Amino acid sequence: MATHPDYEVLRRRIEACGNLGQSFRGHVYRCSALEYAVEHKLVSGEGSKINGGRWNAPGSFRAVYTGQAPDTALKEAQAQARYYGLERYTIFPLFFVALNVSLHNVLDLTLGSLRQHLIVSQRRMLKTDWRSEQDNGREALTQAIGRAVFSAGFEGLLAPSVADPSGKILVFFPVKLKKSSTIQYILTRPS
Repeated sequence: MATHPDYEVLRRRIEACGNLGQSFRGHVYRCSALEYAVEHKLVSGEGSKINGGRWNAPGSFRAVYTGQAPDTALKEAQAQARYYGLERYTIFPLFFVALNVSLHNVLDLTLGSLRQHLIVSQRRMLKTDWRSEQDNGREALTQAIGRAVFSAGFEGLLAPSVADPSGKILVFFPVKLKKSSTIQYILTRPS
């Protein structure tokens, strides 16, 4: 896959944000294909490493995609079928899980001041057609940003959801989690 032309500039800008990482604590939701509905696979990032996603190219690194609200997680999981116009024809079983997450070093891309530092607008991030770029053998802008965030040592990133305009997603990188960070399954609905 061809590296995005802005990757090196983005990498340097994101590395300069090293002290801007924030803690993230709260509930997030994950909606996944049944093949990943085994406890160790649900938060492994295995599927995104194989197939890629908005914030990571195939074969690059493991990333776990979650929504801050149940609706957001479901809409994000269904985005692939919608993109290819298959939502009316595709019924696929999904597994839904709630997680209690405590991370120490997350880069918050929902902050306008941070995007200004990166010189990347929210509109540009949201309008990036990462599937088309990926299908044509090119790393998308958002995948380059995700790779730079991963390379800079952050545990994950917080970003606006494309599938749910009012929602946010948390993408975390299992191999970057600090020993004191926790990902816990919630067995009952949080109050």
